[in-house]
Amino acid sequence: MPQDFAKPMSSRRPKAKPTTSAGAWFGAGFLAGLFAAFLLWLLMTVPADPDAPELTIAPADDQPEPTTTTTTSLDLDFYEMFPKSEVPVVEEYLSDGKKQVVEDVGWLLQVGSFRDPADADALRARLILDGYEVTSRPTPIRGKTYHRVMLGPIDSEIEVSRIQDRLDDANIASIRVRVER
Repeated sequence: MPQDFAKPMSSRRPKAKPTTSAGAWFGAGFLAGLFAAFLLWLLMTVPADPDAPELTIAPADDQPEPTTTTTTSLDLDFYEMFPKSEVPVVEEYLSDGKKQVVEDVGWLLQVGSFRDPADADALRARLILDGYEVTSRPTPIRGKTYHRVMLGPIDSEIEVSRIQDRLDDANIASIRVRVER
C-alpha cells in the first residue's frame, strides 16, 4: 500500500499528561511553610544555654552624653587654614645639645643642575611659564661650572611641600635647600 509522505501520520499513542498537578505544588509549598514555622517555633521555645556568657552593654555612667550641634554649612578650606596657623621655629638644638636661636629661615628648591647653560635656561623658562619664581646661578664645583636652577625663596615649609607636590606631578625632581637670611 502506498503511503503519502506529505501528510503527517496520525499517531495511535495518546499524548502523556504532566505528572505534577497544581495540587501537588500546593502541597509541597504547604509542607515547606509548616517546616519553616516549626523551626521558628523551636527557636522561640528552646531555652538558652545557662553556661553561655550573656552579652550585655554596660551603662556608661561616667561618660557625658554627646551633644549634638547643628551647622548650616561648613565652608572649610584646609589649604587656607593651615598655612595661617603655622608657628615658626625660633630655636634649634645643636649637635652638642645647646639651643641656638634662629633669626630668619627660608627655603630654596633646587630643580636642576646643568653643565650647559642652555639646558638650565630651558628648564627655567618652562618653570616661569608655569608661574614659579625661578633663578639660575652659575656655581663652580671641582673646577667645572654648573648652572643651578633654583625656586624661591620660600618662607614656610608647608609652601615648600605644596610646590614639591606640584613639581612631582610635572615629573620634575627637586631638593630642599635651607637658607638663613
